[in-house]
Amino acid sequence: PAILAKLSYNKIDLEENIVFDSIRHPKEVAYLKEKNTYMISIEASLEIRYERIKMRQKSTDKIDFETFKKQCKEESKGESSGQNINQARKLSNIHIENNGNIETLHSKIDKVLTGMNNPWEN
Repeated sequence: PAILAKLSYNKIDLEENIVFDSIRHPKEVAYLKEKNTYMISIEASLEIRYERIKMRQKSTDKIDFETFKKQCKEESKGESSGQNINQARKLSNIHIENNGNIETLHSKIDKVLTGMNNPWEN
C-alpha cells in the first residue's frame, strides 16, 4: 500500500522542499514520516468539495451529490481501492480546514510553514 509513496520519495531531490499531495493510505503516511516528512492534512467539507469538483468540470467529476458522497465515504473508510483517508489524516502532524477561499487557505499554510521552524530537525 505504500508503493506510491516509495516511488515518489525515491524520485525527489533531498536538497529541495517537496510537497506530496493526495496521500490517502496510512501506510503511505507512515513510510513518509519514517523519512522525516512533516505531514499536513488539508480538508474541506463534503459540500464544499462537491461544489469545487462541479466547477472543475473534469469528465470524472460529472456525478450527482449522492454518488460523490458514497465515493467519499468509501475512500475515507478504506472501502475503496485500499484507501483510508480518515486513518491517513489521523497520522498527520497538523490539520488545516479548507472551507474558505484560496487566499484563506494560503494564509493558513503560510502561518503553519512560518511557525514550523524546521520541525523534522529535533
